[in-house]
Amino acid sequence: MAALLRAARPALAVITLFLASAVIQIHLTGSFGRRDEGARIDRIPPAEILATLPPLPRRLAADILWIRALQSYGYHRQHDQNFHPLAAHFNAVTRVDPSFEMAYDFGGLVIAQEGEDPRAGIDLLSRGMSALPHSWLLPFETGFVYYVCLGDAMHAAHYFERSAGKNGAPPYVKHFAAFSNARAGRLDVARCFWQTIAQETDREAIRRLAQEALRRIDAEIEKENSRRSLSGSGPRRPGERA
Repeated sequence: MAALLRAARPALAVITLFLASAVIQIHLTGSFGRRDEGARIDRIPPAEILATLPPLPRRLAADILWIRALQSYGYHRQHDQNFHPLAAHFNAVTRVDPSFEMAYDFGGLVIAQEGEDPRAGIDLLSRGMSALPHSWLLPFETGFVYYVCLGDAMHAAHYFERSAGKNGAPPYVKHFAAFSNARAGRLDVARCFWQTIAQETDREAIRRLAQEALRRIDAEIEKENSRRSLSGSGPRRPGERA
């Protein structure tokens, strides 16, 4: 009997996958002949149930939900520009498969920018950073949302720095960290990033860009110290905003 069960496992796995896919598709499709395409495409099966599936069918369910999320995005972009239903789609994908990095990334940006809800986008990205602590992409996108959608250079700088410290982060992440720190008034931190960029890059154009940024920052620090000297407040302390 044990040998028979072992032999049947592959077939049972295939059946489970088929049934999971069928249940999701039936739930999403709803009744035949439905005219309200927007309501149909935004129907989502309960993620808390799908999350209890075994690993293989759970990943399949997440893939199906991801495709559905993209369909919903395309539909709303074409018809009504109403991106608010997208949050439920991307939350469902990431609840079923917490390692789905692209769903956090794309979903966070769509919710923040096109859905005009930066805080909800940041919440989704934050969940992604907790689930995928080694990802450089998710803190980078969080910094992007803070900077572009909220105009918050200080928080943006924090997340760009966090991203720059992760393995695999591309060199341009340091550029964003340097730029946002300068905009936030943290000139010494910005200087440190630009100095690193100038030393590490093998592209002459990037080196010149970094050196020019260093000259501007040094001039700003010198002006700030002169103002402080005249006012008797002393030179800037490391990490202090200009």
